Amino acid sequence: MVYATSQSMSVFNEDQLWWVEKEKRDMKRKRDGIRNRRGALWRRARVSLMAVQSFNRKTSPKERMWTLIIALVMVMVGGLAQSMSMEYIVRHYSGAGPTISFFQFLFVAGEGFRNYVEWSDDSAVGITFTKRAVPLLHHCVFLLCSWLAAVLAALALDFHVTIATSMIIKSLSLVINMAMGFLLLGKRYSVGQFVSVLVLTMGVVLHTILSLPTGNKLGNIDQPTYLIGLALLGGSLLCTGMIGVVQDVTFRKYGKHWREMMFYAHFLGLFLFVLLGADIVEHMELWTRESPVVWLYMGLNTLAQFMCIKGIYQFISLTSSLTGTLVLTVRKFLLVVVSVVVFDSEFSNEQWGCVGLVLAGTLMYSIASQSATEAVSVAEVKKRKELRRRSSSSKLAALDAAEEKKRN
Repeated sequence: MVYATSQSMSVFNEDQLWWVEKEKRDMKRKRDGIRNRRGALWRRARVSLMAVQSFNRKTSPKERMWTLIIALVMVMVGGLAQSMSMEYIVRHYSGAGPTISFFQFLFVAGEGFRNYVEWSDDSAVGITFTKRAVPLLHHCVFLLCSWLAAVLAALALDFHVTIATSMIIKSLSLVINMAMGFLLLGKRYSVGQFVSVLVLTMGVVLHTILSLPTGNKLGNIDQPTYLIGLALLGGSLLCTGMIGVVQDVTFRKYGKHWREMMFYAHFLGLFLFVLLGADIVEHMELWTRESPVVWLYMGLNTLAQFMCIKGIYQFISLTSSLTGTLVLTVRKFLLVVVSVVVFDSEFSNEQWGCVGLVLAGTLMYSIASQSATEAVSVAEVKKRKELRRRSSSSKLAALDAAEEKKRN
């Protein structure tokens, strides 16, 4: 009897525990369901709010106008401030180009750190990277091209290549991109694009010849040193062309994740600056000891470059690529003028004519590209209409055949 009572009590206790556990599981499911529903409602509300905001932006001409004005100011003011501060530092401290590039890489990497890095207790170093949309190999290739393009262009300034000449020669990046697209990616270009590139190339070549030191020396500049600077700038242009090829291939295969590529290129690029670490530390100590005001120019340069990049992306997203190219062309002309006037760079009338050829070639290329894109779009529309017509006619023929078969 005692055994039976104890056995029945043990059974009762087991049943009671089972029901308690069941109640706990049911309550947990209800709580999870409520949380999921709340999360879904919050996500829907957030998407709706973003849609409303996007709709307001699209339907508010005043807001759109002010956004365009702010983006234009960012492009112009940011470009001028970045160019002037960089020329000031390079003119007063020879060899400071890689140090400037290092701080530019550091700033961009720090800005993207919050979007692609998470704090984690499970990681040995305390941080983990978010899931990448682009494989690491593509990031490494893009990093190598970006780092070499920036560092070689900065080193060219140490060989007496002025900022104005550097900006004009960098216009050849359009030619390099076009050549690599034609040779490596199989792209085809219109006659107008080839003519505009020819005009641009003529302007750059003539300006480069006119800027060469006459005789063996010009002031404190000797011709071999200047030619080394031009060679470094040429290497930077080739790397810039490879950047375009890598971007085209990566975007076509994995989507346009330009923010992720920009972050990894600058973040991983910081480790490559170890190769120039001694030079960078030397300039930092020199600025701190002799002229701390240079740090203000360095901060202005970094912030201005970031502001300029943001402004360019925002402006082009609100307008067309042709308008964006027009704005960048006008900015390039203003940068050359400021470099010549403010820093008293030597510039002849013939060189100004070469600048005009470069600007004209750039604008001609933009207009020709826009016309080619519109022609392709019209051809695509006609092709799709023809395919729809053929598809509908083939479907009607199949239906007629089916009806005929039923009748027979």
